[in-house]
Amino acid sequence: MEKQRSCPSCGSFGVVRYGKRKGAQRWECRDCGAVFTAATGTPFSSAKLSPAKRETVLSMIVRDCTVGDVADIAKVSTRTAYVWRMKAFTAVAERQKTVMLSGKIWIDEFAVPVNAGGRITKNGRMLRGMSRNQIIVAAAVDSSGRRIALVAGRGHITGAECVAVYGSHISKGSTVVHDGIYSHRRLIAFLGCRDEVRKAGEPGSKKAMQPINSFCAAMERCLVKHIGGRSEYIGLYVAWSAFKGCMARAKIGERVAELEAWCFLSGTDFKVKDRY
Repeated sequence: MEKQRSCPSCGSFGVVRYGKRKGAQRWECRDCGAVFTAATGTPFSSAKLSPAKRETVLSMIVRDCTVGDVADIAKVSTRTAYVWRMKAFTAVAERQKTVMLSGKIWIDEFAVPVNAGGRITKNGRMLRGMSRNQIIVAAAVDSSGRRIALVAGRGHITGAECVAVYGSHISKGSTVVHDGIYSHRRLIAFLGCRDEVRKAGEPGSKKAMQPINSFCAAMERCLVKHIGGRSEYIGLYVAWSAFKGCMARAKIGERVAELEAWCFLSGTDFKVKDRY
């Protein structure tokens, strides 16, 4: 983590070494006078774990271990295990903003029930079907294995939501494979892409939609495994599934290094006060 970076306060690259090195190298910004280390403004800035223990925790997170397992094996508190998992998830969620899909692209959505405390009722009764009590996750994967997963909203996905979620992640000239709903058609028209409709139940549709069906199934398994996550963090959990899917063929050491790099470069963090 000893690499130089821009000033986290003003963004300037006019920084110089500050003071004699004792531990992490400090830097001073010539423009605003801020003093910082390479870890300032990253998930590592307030970390109290040793490098070795941090690597153990991150390797277990990469293996998708539960909070309880991380706490038991890494010998940290449940709270520490949870916060480090959310630090990692928050960092990789930032990565979603830069992902661009191209070539042949499969898209689909699935619903996640809202936590009990956030459910909407009408005359004391729960809403039924695809209602506002269902969080819609929009997912896409391309022929190169790149993928995104983002929360689109609640209830049936609209054409405007399709454009907002997928529009900035699909390259023009791509071919989009979808199930033919109106919202998808509006997206295709907006992007000017070619499309391939594969409606559920038609011969060969299951095989044709296998890339996106497998991705959605993996996300649903992740949410079940980590049951108890708050509804407002669903986007972080599905973004994590997308990140893992892109590294599926990498060795564990490479995946941990990739995760550390994204934590460092993301410019985001998950503060303890955000949850406790």
